[in-house]
Amino acid sequence: MYHHCSHRFIAIVTLITTLACGGGGTSSPAETTPTDQTEPTVPVPTTPANESSLTLSLTDAPITGATAVVIQFTGVELKPVNGEPITFQFSDNESSSIDGEDLCPTLVDGNVVKCLDLLTLQGDSATVLLDAVTLPAGEYSYIRLLINAEQATMDSTISFDDGSDFSLYLPNDNQSGLTIDQDFTLATDQAADFTIDFDLAKSILNSAELDDYLLKPRLRLVDNNEIGHIHGIVDEALLANEPCHTEDAQISVYIWQGNNITPVDIGGFNSDPLTTALVSFSSESGLHQFEVGFVEAGTYALALTCEAELDNPETIESLSFEITLEVNVTENTITPVEITASPAS
Repeated sequence: MYHHCSHRFIAIVTLITTLACGGGGTSSPAETTPTDQTEPTVPVPTTPANESSLTLSLTDAPITGATAVVIQFTGVELKPVNGEPITFQFSDNESSSIDGEDLCPTLVDGNVVKCLDLLTLQGDSATVLLDAVTLPAGEYSYIRLLINAEQATMDSTISFDDGSDFSLYLPNDNQSGLTIDQDFTLATDQAADFTIDFDLAKSILNSAELDDYLLKPRLRLVDNNEIGHIHGIVDEALLANEPCHTEDAQISVYIWQGNNITPVDIGGFNSDPLTTALVSFSSESGLHQFEVGFVEAGTYALALTCEAELDNPETIESLSFEITLEVNVTENTITPVEITASPAS
């Protein structure tokens, strides 16, 4: 089962159709006899344009050390390959709170914004951005998430466990929004259901020159009909020694598509992991747990590191990986995984 936050966004699109009517002269009706069998004239129906339906959700691959990553969203833009961009702006009659928490004002400079703490959307959790909206069927070249993230402005923000808060700044070359340059097709009379994974570990950079943290978005788009999830636990014996058994250790699982993978850090290369997941201790179960959500069906390599806090997404670090194992993910299924000192092959 896939979990979505109850908060839903409503998008309104107005379609204006111009009907052209032809004019003509008048004439006298022809005379007929009672035996005439004249066929009535039946108007030819107008064929509507091909349409499709799209539900679009958002999830998050987390970042180490942060306690909140709040993004101000203003809308969503989609670009048909053969057509102008289609924009959905969030409307005034929606609440700006998520699960009852007011994360930002309803209006910012007269515009409606929706604030999401992306750290609440980890694993197989997601929130709906567009709910079964009607769109022209056909091929599309990108999806763009419209946000407010200006320099030196506390609109979109990141917070850390030491109580500090910083502005998130989207540089000028990305000011149009968070863009996923990924082709996709909406089939006629079909309902598409997609999720965007906003990979925070790859997307947020600590700038030495600015007081802001930089947003360099790394996003991926998946079809919810073709994905599965991974729920895992980590053997406590693996975490008993350094570097795992230290106060500052940030324990994460890195995930690559395929097998026979040599684990490496995030560095902006093709060898980067597909995504990552934080390992956290559950007081309820007494176990160290992690979740990896929204991965396409297939084979994956998982590697455990206790040095995730050292990983800068734009430089190369030599991280220590404790163990690596292979996992097969099936669509529409939660795959259980146990990372032990001697994982099953």
